[in-house]
Amino acid sequence: MVMNNDPFFINPQQYRRQRSKVAGRFDQHNSFINKIANQLIEHLEPIQIQPNIILDSGSGTGYSSRLLEKRYKPKLIIGHDYSEQLLNLAQKKKGWFSRFCSLVSYSDFYPLKSQSIDLIFSHLHLHWNSQVQEVLNEWYRLLKPEGLVVFSTLGPGTLIEFAENAFVISPKILINRFIEMHQLGDALLKAGFLNPVVDVERYQLNYSSIEPFFEEIRGLGFTNLANQRHKGLSGKNWYNELVKGCSTSTDKFQASIEVIYAHAFIGKDKKSFLPHSKSNEITIP
Repeated sequence: MVMNNDPFFINPQQYRRQRSKVAGRFDQHNSFINKIANQLIEHLEPIQIQPNIILDSGSGTGYSSRLLEKRYKPKLIIGHDYSEQLLNLAQKKKGWFSRFCSLVSYSDFYPLKSQSIDLIFSHLHLHWNSQVQEVLNEWYRLLKPEGLVVFSTLGPGTLIEFAENAFVISPKILINRFIEMHQLGDALLKAGFLNPVVDVERYQLNYSSIEPFFEEIRGLGFTNLANQRHKGLSGKNWYNELVKGCSTSTDKFQASIEVIYAHAFIGKDKKSFLPHSKSNEITIP
């Protein structure tokens, strides 16, 4: 059992269970998720790269993996996820001649050989790991010299209205903690990446009421997994006050989403710094 005193720590086993629980209905609620995947793919357009081996970290049902395979036609694309159920769905969706293969790992430390990956792509996955610096270090370990990492993650402006209104009503931990843009840039540099490019976009999602919003985030498994989150029932009065505080004058609900986009390269003369070198590595030919 994973133990951590950080109140916002996310237990990876709990995240795995949550991902597996929603696997059957994940694609019914992921239109916005896929929109962000498309925009992250667009970040790759001006970058001259022809990767042979791609790692899609947090690939889910394989939407972004299919886009990457269509664009680059790599020799191998590895879809990694905590949930075997989501990866099974990805396998069913791949084409006949696909080079996609699945890697189930209950952490973001992979049983892969150092300097074996050309491109790491990670879409709205990093914020589910409480050890961001360690994950970036691991990505650095995996990438070949001149390799590229490109990823998106939620920023601290996500669900800000919900968090502010909920805290006024009761100081409970209802929202996961998200890393800030400048902290992410610093963490990339610390890991050894060169010239990281980090930017942010903010989106406003509109719902007819708060209930469809809750239905969507539950369907995606995007619920609060913080270590010291409120785990009991909050009561009808608390819920009604929250709905009142978050609703617009027309009783509609608006949700703010902040998405951080980032990419960074490995230098041609890559340092030998391997912060998470593992035994029992899988060698990719």
